[in-house]
Parts: sequence; C-alpha cells; structure tokens
Amino acid sequence: MTNLHCNSSCKSCVTASPLAEPEFISLESYQRDIEKLSELFWHVCRFRISGGEPLLHPDIAKMVKITRKAFPATGLAVQTNALLLLKDDGQFDELLDVMRENRCGFQISTYQPIYDRREKLSEILLRHGVQWHWAQISGKPIESFWYFRMLSPINDMEQQHHTCYTDKHCHAIYKGYAYPCFLPGSSEIIEKHFNVKFEGMAENMDKMRLNLHDTELDGYEIVKFLESPTPMCSYCCFEKLRTTEWKQCSRKDAKLEDFVIFDEGEED
Repeated sequence: MTNLHCNSSCKSCVTASPLAEPEFISLESYQRDIEKLSELFWHVCRFRISGGEPLLHPDIAKMVKITRKAFPATGLAVQTNALLLLKDDGQFDELLDVMRENRCGFQISTYQPIYDRREKLSEILLRHGVQWHWAQISGKPIESFWYFRMLSPINDMEQQHHTCYTDKHCHAIYKGYAYPCFLPGSSEIIEKHFNVKFEGMAENMDKMRLNLHDTELDGYEIVKFLESPTPMCSYCCFEKLRTTEWKQCSRKDAKLEDFVIFDEGEED
C-alpha cells in the first residue's frame, strides 16, 4: 500500500480512505518491505500496488520498477480508480512507459465516474500500450458498498474468518507490517477521526499483523499467519452486513455509522 488517502472518497470505503490524512509511504520504506518479501519468498503469484489511490504517490513509477525487479515473474498490477489518467496531459507518461516496460497493468475499479468514461480511458491506455482489466467481472459499475465491522469483538472469530473474502484474498503490506486484511489499520483511522475506540483493539494489534522484518520469522510462518483467523475477525459480523448505495463523501460529511455496524438504537 502506497498511501491511505484517495481522490474518490467513497462512502463506507473498507480502507476508510475518506477519513485518512494525506500521507505517503516513503520510497525507502516501500523498497525495504519489497526486498524483505523477496528474501522470504522466491515467487509471489500476484501483486497489486494499491492505496488509497496509488496514482497520487509521487514515486509510483519507481515503486513499479522496485516490485518488478524483486519479483520478475509475478502478475503485477496497479489497483486504481483511474480518474487521474483521464487528464491525459502527460503527467503520467513516465509511469505508463515504466508499466509497459515492466509488464505491469492496471486493475481498474469501475466506479460510476470512470465507468461513464471507460471508452476514453481505453483509448489512452491502448495508445500507450499498457494492459488493464476491469476489477468488476460483471462489467457493470459499482452500485453499492457493504460494511460489516463493529466496535466490540463479540463475534465468533473462526466463523467470521470462514465467511470472509477479504481476510483470505486481500493481504496487505504497509509500513513494515503484513496484514491478513487491512481492517486493523483502517480501524485506527476510524478511531482517530471520530474519537472512538474499538474495544481492546490496541492491546491486540500485535496479534492482527506481523512485523515483516522480524528476523525470527520465515516465509512459512508468515503464510500460516495470513491464512489464519486473528482477533480482528471478532469485530466483523457478516450476519449483520449492511449495504449502502455507492456515493462519494467528504471527511467533514462522513459519519461513524457509514463505517461501523450498530444495532438499532445503539448509536445513541
């Protein structure tokens, strides 16, 4: 992950990007993490450079180079909403050249603003010889978001992990830590913005992520951790999952109930 803030600011974003302060991970930190991964794993099947919105990062082209050098055969993509590419003003020409030369494509989330202009975006990417695919298999725009976390760890950890897609397929590396999913990190953003606490989360954070640079760990232990339930799973409740219409929101207009499930009347 390159940064947590985003130019799309989707209501109920699982990464809590609308609430995140603008901050970029340093290129040195990113390179250190990628090189450590390459020491632990000789191959990674698929690697996505994501955010927030990674195209906001000033060193995104260098990050593509670093990742490809570390993993020559991985399926490499930049996950983006692609809105910044529509300017087509030369700002991303270097990035597009680097991506083409390093066999890196785009994974594009089809939010309505980009869906309505997908023909123009396709023309730009074809002109630069950069591959891409739409993240939504249906080929339709994203019409809704869903959220499922609670402020208290009252749910069965094993059961929620068994149900979860994110915990199995959305592992994250950020600032030296490996996360089965990034809900612990985004929950910290929610805590800070709304001045609330996820009960017991701070005390259990070390059980929800691994220090990638712990010299006692090997690749097998990291994979086992990423594939196992953690205390974060107890904050999730898929039985009470809420769906909300996709829309954008500002930091000022965001509400806690846009990100956290409450039982009826509990917000009060």
